[in-house]
Amino acid sequence: MHVSVAPPLLSVGRRERDLLLKALTDRLAQAGADPDVDALVLASAGSSSETASLHIQRLASDLAEAHGIPVVYAFASAAAPSLTQALEALSDRGIQRPAVASLFVAPGRLTDSVVAACPDLPVAGPLGVTPAFVELLVSQARVMSTAL
Repeated sequence: MHVSVAPPLLSVGRRERDLLLKALTDRLAQAGADPDVDALVLASAGSSSETASLHIQRLASDLAEAHGIPVVYAFASAAAPSLTQALEALSDRGIQRPAVASLFVAPGRLTDSVVAACPDLPVAGPLGVTPAFVELLVSQARVMSTAL
């Protein structure tokens, strides 16, 4: 049996990065993040991999550029910063109306913990089957199939 592992979604090219940013933005809009939002928290699972953390930081920077507001990242697992720490840091900077972008594919324990940590804030749902995310997955599957 031959098994291939696709590259991480955050390490793909600019077109794929744009699709991921669109999927995140679409989910934020569905969560009710209105134009008055003055910052975002990019919530992800977290990783002990320094490379993975760098990809999250770059995605947060791209999201900030796309929306023109500050974006900090936070992790739903044991990695720091936690959602609470990220929200406190934003509050210390005078941020009053943050929203949460979720870098999760499907609902589950981690997404539930993000919602619980962010009462009264718009929290985007998992990327799931948003058209832009599906297009990203199809694109990556095509790349993988040609590499075989």
